[in-house]
Amino acid sequence: VRAIRTSIGPIRLSEFTSRDSTARFVIVTGDPGAGKSMVLRARVLKACAPDATYSTASTRLLHASELLDNPIGLTPLLEAAELLVDGLDEVGQIHAEQVIEALAGWNGPCWIACRSEFLRHNKAAAILAVHADDILEVLPWTPADISWFIQRYADKINDPGLMDWVRSVRNTSTELDALLSNPLHLMLLLYLGSERNNLAIGIPGNRYSLYEAFYEHWIQREANRGESVHLPPAI
Repeated sequence: VRAIRTSIGPIRLSEFTSRDSTARFVIVTGDPGAGKSMVLRARVLKACAPDATYSTASTRLLHASELLDNPIGLTPLLEAAELLVDGLDEVGQIHAEQVIEALAGWNGPCWIACRSEFLRHNKAAAILAVHADDILEVLPWTPADISWFIQRYADKINDPGLMDWVRSVRNTSTELDALLSNPLHLMLLLYLGSERNNLAIGIPGNRYSLYEAFYEHWIQREANRGESVHLPPAI
């Protein structure tokens, strides 16, 4: 991660949270699938540590849409000591403004996650960023991160040839490097790799074709297993 406002990083998230003791309002940003939601969940897990200065009972993790469903604002959340809000960009521009208005009544520590593009182009989010103590950008994974994860994934599914398969497909397209550095895209690609003997499609070269390939293969697999009653429409 990289702390933009305080010019810290790139560093590990664990190192940032251990240094961070004064930032009460943090915006977590990054590309789709970069791991923004996982940063918030890591914040909750940190509260479970024996040396935690706060507890999970006082930390509330919720999706931004939950604030839209609450007509009386944050009243039910006032017992929480820290608020973690995920998916600000997922509620749409108009609703995002409503969420931000609801958060105006919150005085405790707050971490909010949204896509980098949304933070740059949404007026309400940009104004919100002005008041943030820090903006934490989730960076692409390093080659060491990628290799570590692939090996752990391969060990978990007992597929010793998966790493070699990844190396071979990387030689066919330079665009794959961008996919591998994104946790979500890497996970989808490894799933397809684990099914490589049953794939009827080529290796995707961008995230959109990756989504489509994953969806089509998964649906076909479930249909063949007899567990899918019908084929749902494409998303």
